[in-house]
Amino acid sequence: MGSRKKSAKKRKKWTDKDRRLVQEYLVDFNAEKAAKRAGYSQTTAKTQAYVWVSDSPNNPKPHIRAAIQKGMERLAKKFEITQERVLKEYAKLAFLDPRKFYDEDGQLLPVHKLPEEVAAALSGMDVTTSYDKNNDSVDVLKKIKFADKKAALDSLAKHLGMFKGDKTPLDVNLNLPPTVKVMFSNNPECPKDPKKKS
Repeated sequence: MGSRKKSAKKRKKWTDKDRRLVQEYLVDFNAEKAAKRAGYSQTTAKTQAYVWVSDSPNNPKPHIRAAIQKGMERLAKKFEITQERVLKEYAKLAFLDPRKFYDEDGQLLPVHKLPEEVAAALSGMDVTTSYDKNNDSVDVLKKIKFADKKAALDSLAKHLGMFKGDKTPLDVNLNLPPTVKVMFSNNPECPKDPKKKS
């Protein structure tokens, strides 16, 4: 009889706001904003939400964190997000050779002809066409923008622990398998134990 009471006590009662918080948190992984959208007051969202989504032993709503963890695993499986795949994408950005954007004559390649690893690093392209008085095209200016190589290299270096004193960014304290953790590692809103100093 006593064990039944104890197990019942451990079970947390779900509220509509709790369920909405889990759904909203999985949208952008911002605990405070998710709590506000879920209907919690601004004060509660600012002071409590980060604890609710963490794996802190002092979390008064561990059922929320457990549901978020399951949601993350479900998303990772659905979109085939693995540690290997994410690191490969980082490598494409970090080790990009800008020369591969051009052909042998120095002409910018069309996007559909870019090598896969080069196209992955392309973040933007502007095309400006100039016309003469007869409305005939006389000049085409193309500008490309690719991902920040230094930022990508920094992320890889931190992951490998190459910077003295840095911790691996994969420690998100959600008890997720390694293949799932990396998808959330670079999000500043990723839940961490509030007791741990950053």
